[in-house]
Amino acid sequence: QAQKEQLIPKFFRKKENFNFEDLAKELVPARSTYGSFKSSRRNDLDYWFNYHNNDSVSGCPVSASLKSVFGEEWQRIEINYSTTNANSEQVNRVVNYHDLWHLLSTSTTNDYLYDFALKKLNLSEKQAKVFSSIRLKKDFGNLSLNAIRKILPYTQKGLLYSHAVFMANLGKVVDSELWNNDKVRAQIQNAIGEIIENHTLENTKIEIINGILKKMLEDDGSYSSQAEDIFKEELRDRIKSLLKRFNLLNSTDELEQELFPVLREQLKKQEFLKIKRIDDKVRDFLLGENDDAQVFVNDETRFKNLYHPSDIEKFKLKEVYDEDRQFARHELGSPLSSSVKNPMAMRAIHQLRKVLNTLIAEGKI
Repeated sequence: QAQKEQLIPKFFRKKENFNFEDLAKELVPARSTYGSFKSSRRNDLDYWFNYHNNDSVSGCPVSASLKSVFGEEWQRIEINYSTTNANSEQVNRVVNYHDLWHLLSTSTTNDYLYDFALKKLNLSEKQAKVFSSIRLKKDFGNLSLNAIRKILPYTQKGLLYSHAVFMANLGKVVDSELWNNDKVRAQIQNAIGEIIENHTLENTKIEIINGILKKMLEDDGSYSSQAEDIFKEELRDRIKSLLKRFNLLNSTDELEQELFPVLREQLKKQEFLKIKRIDDKVRDFLLGENDDAQVFVNDETRFKNLYHPSDIEKFKLKEVYDEDRQFARHELGSPLSSSVKNPMAMRAIHQLRKVLNTLIAEGKI
Protein backbone atom coordinates (compact mmCIF):
# COMPACT_ATOMS: atom_id res chain seq x y z
CA GLN A 1 0.00 0.00 0.00
CA ALA A 2 2.84 2.38 0.81
CA GLN A 3 4.32 1.79 -2.64
CA LYS A 4 0.96 2.54 -4.26
CA GLU A 5 0.75 5.85 -2.38
CA GLN A 6 4.30 6.61 -3.45
CA LEU A 7 3.50 6.10 -7.13
CA ILE A 8 0.15 7.90 -7.38
CA PRO A 9 1.69 11.38 -7.98
CA LYS A 10 3.64 9.99 -10.96
CA PHE A 11 0.38 9.50 -12.87
CA PHE A 12 -0.53 13.20 -12.69
CA ARG A 13 1.12 14.40 -15.90
CA LYS A 14 -0.06 16.13 -19.07
CA LYS A 15 1.06 13.24 -21.30
CA GLU A 16 -1.53 10.52 -21.93
CA ASN A 17 1.08 7.75 -21.75
CA PHE A 18 4.53 7.23 -20.26
CA ASN A 19 7.01 4.36 -19.86
CA PHE A 20 6.81 1.97 -16.92
CA GLU A 21 10.46 2.75 -16.22
CA ASP A 22 9.34 6.07 -14.68
CA LEU A 23 7.50 4.10 -11.98
CA ALA A 24 10.25 1.51 -11.52
CA LYS A 25 12.79 4.26 -10.74
CA GLU A 26 10.65 5.34 -7.79
CA LEU A 27 10.65 1.88 -6.22
CA VAL A 28 14.30 0.82 -6.38
CA PRO A 29 17.39 2.28 -4.69
CA ALA A 30 19.65 4.57 -6.70
CA ARG A 31 22.13 2.87 -9.04
CA SER A 32 20.21 -0.44 -8.86
CA THR A 33 19.53 -2.47 -11.99
CA TYR A 34 15.98 -3.52 -12.79
CA GLY A 35 13.80 -4.91 -15.56
CA SER A 36 11.18 -7.48 -16.51
CA PHE A 37 11.29 -10.95 -14.95
CA LYS A 38 10.89 -12.20 -18.53
CA SER A 39 14.14 -10.54 -19.61
CA SER A 40 16.89 -12.79 -20.94
CA ARG A 41 19.33 -10.99 -18.63
CA ARG A 42 17.16 -11.06 -15.54
CA ASN A 43 19.76 -12.96 -13.50
CA ASP A 44 21.99 -9.90 -13.81
CA LEU A 45 19.28 -7.57 -12.44
CA ASP A 46 18.84 -6.48 -8.83
CA TYR A 47 15.04 -6.12 -9.12
CA TRP A 48 12.42 -7.79 -11.30
CA PHE A 49 9.05 -6.35 -12.32
CA ASN A 50 6.00 -7.76 -14.10
CA TYR A 51 6.43 -5.19 -16.85
CA HIS A 52 9.14 -4.21 -19.32
CA ASN A 53 10.76 -0.81 -18.84
CA ASN A 54 9.30 0.47 -22.12
CA ASP A 55 5.76 -0.82 -21.51
CA SER A 56 3.22 1.99 -21.88
CA VAL A 57 1.31 3.21 -18.80
CA SER A 58 -1.75 5.47 -19.00
CA GLY A 59 -1.36 8.85 -17.34
CA CYS A 60 -4.06 11.12 -15.92
CA PRO A 61 -3.81 14.29 -18.04
CA VAL A 62 -7.29 15.59 -17.14
CA SER A 63 -6.71 15.19 -13.41
CA ALA A 64 -3.24 16.70 -13.80
CA SER A 65 -4.72 19.76 -15.54
CA LEU A 66 -7.41 20.19 -12.87
CA LYS A 67 -4.73 19.92 -10.22
CA SER A 68 -2.58 22.57 -11.92
CA VAL A 69 -5.57 24.95 -12.03
CA PHE A 70 -7.20 24.34 -8.64
CA GLY A 71 -4.24 23.11 -6.57
CA GLU A 72 -3.56 20.02 -4.44
CA GLU A 73 -7.09 20.02 -2.98
CA TRP A 74 -8.80 20.04 -6.38
CA GLN A 75 -10.97 17.04 -5.46
CA ARG A 76 -12.41 18.89 -2.47
CA ILE A 77 -13.04 22.30 -3.99
CA GLU A 78 -16.36 24.08 -3.60
CA ILE A 79 -16.79 27.33 -5.52
CA ASN A 80 -19.79 29.58 -4.90
CA TYR A 81 -21.14 31.97 -7.51
CA SER A 82 -24.33 33.91 -8.21
CA THR A 83 -26.39 33.56 -11.37
CA THR A 84 -29.88 34.18 -12.71
CA ASN A 85 -32.31 31.28 -13.07
CA ALA A 86 -35.09 30.74 -15.63
CA ASN A 87 -37.42 32.96 -13.60
CA SER A 88 -34.91 35.84 -13.68
CA GLU A 89 -34.23 35.32 -9.98
CA GLN A 90 -30.79 35.71 -8.45
CA VAL A 91 -29.64 32.36 -7.01
CA ASN A 92 -26.43 30.94 -5.54
CA ARG A 93 -24.73 27.89 -7.03
CA VAL A 94 -21.98 25.65 -5.65
CA VAL A 95 -19.56 23.88 -8.01
CA ASN A 96 -17.44 20.88 -6.95
CA TYR A 97 -15.03 18.82 -9.00
CA HIS A 98 -17.79 16.42 -10.14
CA ASP A 99 -19.55 19.42 -11.68
CA LEU A 100 -16.32 20.42 -13.43
CA TRP A 101 -16.05 16.97 -15.07
CA HIS A 102 -19.68 17.24 -16.18
CA LEU A 103 -19.03 20.72 -17.57
CA LEU A 104 -16.00 19.50 -19.53
CA SER A 105 -17.96 16.55 -20.95
CA THR A 106 -20.96 18.61 -22.11
CA SER A 107 -19.41 21.89 -23.23
CA THR A 108 -19.03 22.29 -27.00
CA THR A 109 -16.69 25.30 -27.21
CA ASN A 110 -13.49 26.51 -25.59
CA ASP A 111 -14.90 30.03 -25.45
CA TYR A 112 -17.75 28.95 -23.18
CA LEU A 113 -15.36 27.14 -20.82
CA TYR A 114 -13.00 30.13 -20.78
CA ASP A 115 -15.84 32.55 -20.03
CA PHE A 116 -17.27 30.29 -17.33
CA ALA A 117 -13.86 29.93 -15.69
CA LEU A 118 -13.37 33.71 -15.56
CA LYS A 119 -16.85 34.81 -14.49
CA LYS A 120 -18.15 31.89 -12.41
CA LEU A 121 -15.02 30.19 -11.07
CA ASN A 122 -13.08 33.44 -10.58
CA LEU A 123 -9.95 32.01 -12.20
CA SER A 124 -7.13 34.11 -13.63
CA GLU A 125 -6.78 34.44 -17.40
CA LYS A 126 -3.87 31.97 -17.33
CA GLN A 127 -5.85 29.44 -15.27
CA ALA A 128 -8.95 29.92 -17.43
CA LYS A 129 -6.90 29.22 -20.57
CA VAL A 130 -5.59 25.95 -19.09
CA PHE A 131 -9.08 24.92 -17.91
CA SER A 132 -10.71 25.65 -21.29
CA SER A 133 -8.07 23.58 -23.12
CA ILE A 134 -8.73 20.38 -21.12
CA ARG A 135 -9.89 17.53 -23.37
CA LEU A 136 -11.61 14.40 -22.09
CA LYS A 137 -10.68 11.11 -23.75
CA LYS A 138 -13.08 9.59 -26.23
CA ASP A 139 -15.88 7.50 -24.71
CA PHE A 140 -15.64 9.34 -21.39
CA GLY A 141 -18.93 8.96 -19.56
CA ASN A 142 -19.63 5.30 -20.37
CA LEU A 143 -20.07 4.81 -16.63
CA SER A 144 -22.12 6.99 -14.33
CA LEU A 145 -20.54 8.54 -11.25
CA ASN A 146 -22.82 6.32 -9.16
CA ALA A 147 -21.49 3.17 -10.88
CA ILE A 148 -17.87 4.33 -10.56
CA ARG A 149 -18.29 4.89 -6.82
CA LYS A 150 -19.60 1.35 -6.42
CA ILE A 151 -16.90 -0.26 -8.57
CA LEU A 152 -13.84 1.56 -7.17
CA PRO A 153 -13.90 -0.02 -3.66
CA TYR A 154 -13.48 -3.45 -5.25
CA THR A 155 -10.69 -2.42 -7.63
CA GLN A 156 -8.94 -0.80 -4.66
CA LYS A 157 -9.02 -4.22 -2.98
CA GLY A 158 -7.10 -5.60 -5.96
CA LEU A 159 -9.94 -7.10 -8.03
CA LEU A 160 -9.73 -6.90 -11.80
CA TYR A 161 -12.12 -4.35 -13.29
CA SER A 162 -14.29 -7.06 -14.88
CA HIS A 163 -14.60 -8.80 -11.50
CA ALA A 164 -15.32 -5.58 -9.62
CA VAL A 165 -18.16 -4.69 -12.00
CA PHE A 166 -20.08 -7.85 -11.10
CA MET A 167 -19.67 -7.19 -7.38
CA ALA A 168 -20.53 -3.50 -7.51
CA ASN A 169 -24.33 -3.54 -7.59
CA LEU A 170 -25.14 -6.89 -5.98
CA GLY A 171 -26.75 -5.04 -3.08
CA LYS A 172 -29.55 -4.01 -5.47
CA VAL A 173 -30.03 -7.61 -6.67
CA VAL A 174 -29.75 -9.88 -3.62
CA ASP A 175 -32.59 -9.97 -1.06
CA SER A 176 -31.82 -7.16 1.41
CA GLU A 177 -32.12 -9.30 4.56
CA LEU A 178 -29.45 -11.64 3.16
CA TRP A 179 -27.16 -8.93 1.79
CA ASN A 180 -27.22 -7.08 5.11
CA ASN A 181 -25.95 -10.22 6.87
CA ASP A 182 -22.14 -9.94 6.87
CA LYS A 183 -21.61 -13.71 6.81
CA VAL A 184 -24.02 -14.32 3.94
CA ARG A 185 -22.69 -11.34 1.97
CA ALA A 186 -19.13 -12.68 2.27
CA GLN A 187 -20.37 -16.13 1.18
CA ILE A 188 -22.02 -14.65 -1.93
CA GLN A 189 -19.00 -12.52 -2.82
CA ASN A 190 -16.58 -15.45 -2.41
CA ALA A 191 -18.75 -17.77 -4.50
CA ILE A 192 -19.17 -15.24 -7.30
CA GLY A 193 -15.43 -14.58 -7.14
CA GLU A 194 -14.85 -18.30 -7.78
CA ILE A 195 -17.34 -18.29 -10.68
CA ILE A 196 -15.48 -15.40 -12.29
CA GLU A 197 -12.06 -16.90 -11.55
CA ASN A 198 -12.98 -20.29 -13.06
CA HIS A 199 -15.05 -18.94 -15.96
CA THR A 200 -12.38 -19.30 -18.66
CA LEU A 201 -11.32 -22.77 -17.46
CA GLU A 202 -14.89 -24.09 -17.34
CA ASN A 203 -15.63 -22.68 -20.80
CA THR A 204 -12.46 -24.29 -22.14
CA LYS A 205 -13.72 -27.66 -20.89
CA ILE A 206 -16.96 -27.11 -22.79
CA GLU A 207 -15.01 -26.09 -25.90
CA ILE A 208 -13.06 -29.36 -25.70
CA ILE A 209 -16.29 -31.38 -25.68
CA ASN A 210 -17.85 -29.28 -28.45
CA GLY A 211 -14.65 -29.50 -30.48
CA ILE A 212 -14.62 -33.32 -30.41
CA LEU A 213 -18.32 -33.41 -31.32
CA LYS A 214 -17.78 -30.92 -34.17
CA LYS A 215 -14.96 -33.07 -35.60
CA MET A 216 -17.14 -36.20 -35.40
CA LEU A 217 -20.00 -34.49 -37.25
CA GLU A 218 -17.69 -33.08 -39.93
CA ASP A 219 -16.39 -36.61 -40.54
CA ASP A 220 -20.00 -37.89 -40.80
CA GLY A 221 -19.30 -40.07 -37.78
CA SER A 222 -21.50 -41.17 -34.89
CA TYR A 223 -21.03 -42.48 -31.38
CA SER A 224 -20.63 -46.18 -30.69
CA SER A 225 -19.26 -48.07 -27.72
CA GLN A 226 -16.67 -49.65 -30.04
CA ALA A 227 -15.27 -46.20 -30.83
CA GLU A 228 -15.06 -45.13 -27.18
CA ASP A 229 -11.30 -45.64 -26.98
CA ILE A 230 -10.80 -43.32 -29.98
CA PHE A 231 -12.88 -40.58 -28.36
CA LYS A 232 -11.06 -41.08 -25.05
CA GLU A 233 -7.69 -40.71 -26.76
CA GLU A 234 -8.86 -37.50 -28.45
CA LEU A 235 -10.11 -36.21 -25.10
CA ARG A 236 -6.85 -37.05 -23.32
CA ASP A 237 -4.81 -35.14 -25.94
CA ARG A 238 -6.95 -32.05 -25.46
CA ILE A 239 -6.84 -32.37 -21.68
CA LYS A 240 -3.04 -32.35 -21.78
CA SER A 241 -3.13 -29.03 -23.64
CA LEU A 242 -5.60 -27.66 -21.09
CA LEU A 243 -3.40 -28.70 -18.16
CA LYS A 244 -0.42 -26.98 -19.74
CA ARG A 245 -2.34 -23.81 -20.62
CA PHE A 246 -3.75 -23.31 -17.11
CA ASN A 247 -0.80 -24.75 -15.17
CA LEU A 248 -3.14 -27.17 -13.39
CA LEU A 249 -1.96 -29.80 -10.95
CA ASN A 250 -4.82 -32.16 -11.81
CA SER A 251 -3.97 -35.43 -13.49
CA THR A 252 -5.16 -36.29 -16.97
CA ASP A 253 -7.07 -39.26 -15.53
CA GLU A 254 -8.87 -37.01 -13.05
CA LEU A 255 -10.14 -34.64 -15.74
CA GLU A 256 -10.97 -37.53 -18.04
CA GLN A 257 -13.22 -38.99 -15.36
CA GLU A 258 -14.92 -35.61 -15.06
CA LEU A 259 -15.36 -34.86 -18.75
CA PHE A 260 -15.82 -38.17 -20.55
CA PRO A 261 -19.34 -38.93 -19.20
CA VAL A 262 -20.43 -35.48 -20.42
CA LEU A 263 -18.70 -36.00 -23.77
CA ARG A 264 -20.30 -39.42 -24.25
CA GLU A 265 -23.77 -37.97 -23.57
CA GLN A 266 -23.28 -35.11 -26.05
CA LEU A 267 -21.90 -37.46 -28.71
CA LYS A 268 -24.97 -39.66 -28.37
CA LYS A 269 -27.35 -36.69 -28.59
CA GLN A 270 -25.20 -34.92 -31.19
CA GLU A 271 -25.84 -31.63 -29.38
CA PHE A 272 -23.37 -28.89 -28.53
CA LEU A 273 -23.14 -27.66 -24.97
CA LYS A 274 -24.17 -24.04 -24.43
CA ILE A 275 -21.41 -21.73 -23.25
CA LYS A 276 -22.78 -19.40 -20.60
CA ARG A 277 -21.77 -15.81 -20.01
CA ILE A 278 -20.50 -14.94 -16.55
CA ASP A 279 -23.67 -13.02 -15.70
CA ASP A 280 -25.76 -16.10 -16.60
CA LYS A 281 -23.67 -18.19 -14.21
CA VAL A 282 -23.99 -15.56 -11.49
CA ARG A 283 -27.74 -15.43 -12.06
CA ASP A 284 -28.07 -19.23 -11.83
CA PHE A 285 -26.04 -19.27 -8.61
CA LEU A 286 -28.19 -16.58 -7.00
CA LEU A 287 -31.37 -18.41 -8.05
CA GLY A 288 -30.35 -21.58 -6.22
CA GLU A 289 -28.00 -23.51 -8.52
CA ASN A 290 -25.38 -23.89 -5.78
CA ASP A 291 -24.20 -26.60 -3.39
CA ASP A 292 -26.77 -25.65 -0.74
CA ALA A 293 -29.58 -24.93 -3.21
CA GLN A 294 -30.01 -21.61 -1.42
CA VAL A 295 -31.98 -18.90 -3.22
CA PHE A 296 -30.51 -15.44 -2.73
CA VAL A 297 -32.86 -13.55 -5.07
CA ASN A 298 -36.62 -13.96 -4.86
CA ASP A 299 -37.51 -11.18 -7.30
CA GLU A 300 -35.96 -11.86 -10.70
CA THR A 301 -36.81 -8.37 -11.97
CA ARG A 302 -33.94 -7.11 -9.81
CA PHE A 303 -31.41 -8.78 -12.13
CA LYS A 304 -31.72 -5.74 -14.39
CA ASN A 305 -29.58 -3.98 -11.76
CA LEU A 306 -26.67 -6.40 -12.20
CA TYR A 307 -23.68 -4.67 -13.78
CA HIS A 308 -21.82 -6.39 -16.62
CA PRO A 309 -18.52 -5.24 -18.21
CA SER A 310 -19.81 -5.76 -21.76
CA ASP A 311 -22.74 -3.39 -21.16
CA ILE A 312 -20.50 -0.48 -22.14
CA GLU A 313 -18.88 -2.14 -25.14
CA LYS A 314 -19.57 -0.99 -28.67
CA PHE A 315 -21.27 -4.13 -30.00
CA LYS A 316 -24.99 -3.53 -29.47
CA LEU A 317 -27.43 -6.42 -29.33
CA LYS A 318 -29.91 -6.75 -32.19
CA GLU A 319 -33.19 -8.64 -31.89
CA VAL A 320 -33.86 -11.24 -34.60
CA TYR A 321 -37.38 -12.51 -35.36
CA ASP A 322 -38.56 -15.60 -37.22
CA GLU A 323 -40.98 -15.80 -40.15
CA ASP A 324 -43.94 -15.56 -37.75
CA ARG A 325 -42.46 -12.38 -36.31
CA GLN A 326 -41.74 -14.10 -33.03
CA PHE A 327 -38.55 -13.22 -31.18
CA ALA A 328 -35.88 -15.81 -32.03
CA ARG A 329 -32.57 -14.64 -30.58
CA HIS A 330 -30.18 -11.80 -30.02
CA GLU A 331 -27.34 -11.13 -32.45
CA LEU A 332 -24.49 -8.64 -32.49
CA GLY A 333 -25.39 -5.33 -34.09
CA SER A 334 -23.17 -2.73 -35.70
CA PRO A 335 -19.65 -2.47 -34.22
CA LEU A 336 -19.09 1.06 -35.55
CA SER A 337 -16.97 3.09 -33.15
CA SER A 338 -15.50 6.58 -33.39
CA SER A 339 -12.36 5.28 -31.68
CA VAL A 340 -11.51 2.87 -34.53
CA LYS A 341 -10.09 4.87 -37.41
CA ASN A 342 -8.35 2.15 -39.42
CA PRO A 343 -10.70 0.93 -42.21
CA MET A 344 -8.97 -2.47 -42.38
CA ALA A 345 -9.46 -2.97 -38.65
CA MET A 346 -13.14 -2.03 -38.91
CA ARG A 347 -13.57 -4.41 -41.86
CA ALA A 348 -12.05 -7.22 -39.76
CA ILE A 349 -14.43 -6.41 -36.88
CA HIS A 350 -17.41 -6.58 -39.26
CA GLN A 351 -16.23 -9.98 -40.52
CA LEU A 352 -15.83 -11.16 -36.92
CA ARG A 353 -19.38 -10.04 -36.18
CA LYS A 354 -20.62 -12.00 -39.22
CA VAL A 355 -18.86 -15.18 -38.05
CA LEU A 356 -20.12 -14.80 -34.47
CA ASN A 357 -23.72 -14.22 -35.60
CA THR A 358 -23.52 -17.36 -37.75
CA LEU A 359 -22.35 -19.38 -34.74
CA ILE A 360 -25.15 -17.88 -32.62
CA ALA A 361 -27.75 -18.77 -35.27
CA GLU A 362 -26.43 -22.34 -35.42
CA GLY A 363 -26.61 -22.64 -31.62
CA LYS A 364 -22.87 -23.27 -31.26
CA ILE A 365 -22.33 -20.32 -28.94
